[in-house]
Amino acid sequence: MLSVAFETLDGSPLPRAEPGAHVDVILSDDLRRSYSLTQALDGNGPGCIVAVHRDPASRGGSAHVHERLRVGEKIRLSRPKNHFP
Repeated sequence: MLSVAFETLDGSPLPRAEPGAHVDVILSDDLRRSYSLTQALDGNGPGCIVAVHRDPASRGGSAHVHERLRVGEKIRLSRPKNHFP
């Protein structure tokens, strides 16, 4: 398991999100995966944290995060979504 923290480039706060919400992490043009937030977002901070389990049967998402994603790399995220409030 790997915890990955993301921050906005300009320091602006992320929108509020309840526990159970997730964000889509856009790793490349053809690689997009959803990961659950590990804490609620109060709308005051510039970042979020997700946990990524290295799946041995990975189709690319968890392998990319564990093996290729590096500190300082610019990544696009979707707005937080919660289908199970």
